[in-house]
Amino acid sequence: MTIVVKIKISSKDINALRRAMHAARQTIACADEVDIVDAARTMLAEFDSRKAPDFVRERVPRLEAMVDMLEDQDWALPKREREKILAALVYFCDPDDLIPDDVPGLGLLDDAIMIELLLMELKHVIEAYRDFTRYRASLLKTVPTDIREQRLEKRRWALHGRMSRRSKTDRSGLPERPLI
Repeated sequence: MTIVVKIKISSKDINALRRAMHAARQTIACADEVDIVDAARTMLAEFDSRKAPDFVRERVPRLEAMVDMLEDQDWALPKREREKILAALVYFCDPDDLIPDDVPGLGLLDDAIMIELLLMELKHVIEAYRDFTRYRASLLKTVPTDIREQRLEKRRWALHGRMSRRSKTDRSGLPERPLI
């Protein structure tokens, strides 16, 4: 049996989430990106052995995909989006965030909410990256390396422009100010 629970997050709660993400962003300012990514990869790898609720487990592959996006040299994710993902990873890896992770059944609820908010906020970035990886895969089969790199660069900049335009115009379902 599955139960669907809808949560209405008040502006007071949104502000608490915003403060938590602000603290995570402060952490990334003085931390090494590689260390953050390594810590996140380690925690994500350990999820198979943890007794994490399904509502968190189903979000883990999407978080892993965002880590892949960070590490993809061809994609060259812009700084603003990189920082959002890194801040979410810092938050996710912190066992003593808004709801401490060791609280049975609920300890990872805030982490799942933050992942979901990140996915909503970066929806157009994620779509553009999917388009980029599909395009790159199609080039690998048919185009010589020197031409492929030029085409990838051209496609990347077009997709970066598209994601920026769409992100500015589409704020549906998101708070007035970004959380992350």
